[in-house]
Amino acid sequence: MTTRRQFVQSLPAFAVAANVLDGDTAAAAPAPVAPATGHFHPKGKPPSEFTKAVLRKARQSLPFDDTRDFDEQRRGLIAPMKDLTITNDSGDVVWDMTRFQFLDQKDEFDTVHPSMHRIGQLNNNYGLYEVVPGISSTVAAPNYAGIPLTHRDFCSTYQVITGHEDPTKPDSGLDWAQIARMPGTKVVLMGVERIRQIAAELVANGMAGKTPVAMVRWGTTGRQKTITGTLATIADVVDAEKFTAPAVTIIGDVVSLRKKLNWFERRPLFGRRVVVTRTREQASQLSRQLAEQGAEVMEIPTIKVVPPEDRQPLVEAMGALGEYDWVVFTSPNGVTAFFEYFFKAFDDIRVIGRLRFAAVGPATAAKLKELHLAVDAMPEEYVASKVAAAIAKVDGVENLRILCLRAEVAGPDLVAKLEELGAIVDDVACYRTVPETEDINGAAAKLIEEGADWVTFTSASTVENFHARFDLPELLKRFPSMKTLSIGPETSKALAALGLEPTAEAKPHNLDGMVKALERAAAKTK
Repeated sequence: MTTRRQFVQSLPAFAVAANVLDGDTAAAAPAPVAPATGHFHPKGKPPSEFTKAVLRKARQSLPFDDTRDFDEQRRGLIAPMKDLTITNDSGDVVWDMTRFQFLDQKDEFDTVHPSMHRIGQLNNNYGLYEVVPGISSTVAAPNYAGIPLTHRDFCSTYQVITGHEDPTKPDSGLDWAQIARMPGTKVVLMGVERIRQIAAELVANGMAGKTPVAMVRWGTTGRQKTITGTLATIADVVDAEKFTAPAVTIIGDVVSLRKKLNWFERRPLFGRRVVVTRTREQASQLSRQLAEQGAEVMEIPTIKVVPPEDRQPLVEAMGALGEYDWVVFTSPNGVTAFFEYFFKAFDDIRVIGRLRFAAVGPATAAKLKELHLAVDAMPEEYVASKVAAAIAKVDGVENLRILCLRAEVAGPDLVAKLEELGAIVDDVACYRTVPETEDINGAAAKLIEEGADWVTFTSASTVENFHARFDLPELLKRFPSMKTLSIGPETSKALAALGLEPTAEAKPHNLDGMVKALERAAAKTK
């Protein structure tokens, strides 16, 4: 299993400081340092603030947690961190993740990944790095564009060629006559800027001008774009489309198979930019589902979960758990927050006794089931106001003592419904949501500059905090084609309070329902 920590270590630029990962020290050996100049300090010196900043931002920006297998994301290695940049104290960009490069003080680029020279330097100087096997872009990008590198009807071999050699070399190491003569598909890396010269060299050395060519930018991600042409025309297509790096170029008759095998770009959400506003910890689940359907996902968390202002009611409720008949959770955050406190106070889950549990929906129920706790009531419609009726179907509610564990600011309907049925209700906050204002991956700035196709809201608080940060009505005026998706009625009410009606509301009111709603909307516009 490849975890986030292993992934960070696999990148040479970050491996140099692998030992300073917060709370996750790999070994006692001192961590080498990657300063702003892009060169390494001698072995044994303490990590610089720059190195710490790189690691901190890397960990925060990666859209997966320490325990989940990286491979399940199927996004390739570069995509999760593609927007990350690091600046020095003067505000100069010294690390540009979009190019996987350090920028030194002389404005010269020192390529970091992939770089066997750099790995060798790490090994010789520090002896501490880890390489995590992955799928090369030479294979992944063509396949995501529907282009197999070999096919029995066309060829049995392929070549990989660098399109951008070291500019300091006196002579090219590429024998274009030999490359042109060799049969099979030709895959060119880093060749966008020189595609006109590359095509001309191949034609001059005997390849037909009508040879098919495809170029794939940001392969395997929701930003993927593919252009096609021939050796005679591809440079003009690049100019006309304003096509830029990073891209992989595929040259050969296999490109003709793209019409039949282009699977990824036919995914229902391909080409749609979707904003996810959930907390940073929760965003990955929805992001993963959207990415699997081809969407370009922009994670812009608008809230973060913190302890309640006053914890005393929660302490008192935990001390009196045996007095309650039911505990009601209205979100996965509530389950997580409550049991974090619970297991700090108690070592044995049996302290809960014979409590019964109600959950507002399947995501909340799943959190309880992770603790091997059965869910005794869950409404068919996943809204808090329906929980009371769900409990009433299981048990007579009158005179029952019910503990509602929710956010510090929550709607009044649930408690009112329970009290109408005669229950004795304690409404206790086990967490609160506060605005998230950091723009770690640059997505917020990109949204303001370029807009998006959809903005998704999973709670009233995500609406309120997104609006506080971006002024939602004004943002929609600026980008008239941008649409809003609400997870359910309570979230839609928050939009209505801003004078807005959601473009779509998920049914059922969960993440799966949100993805399906986006797919239905996308199908109507094709």
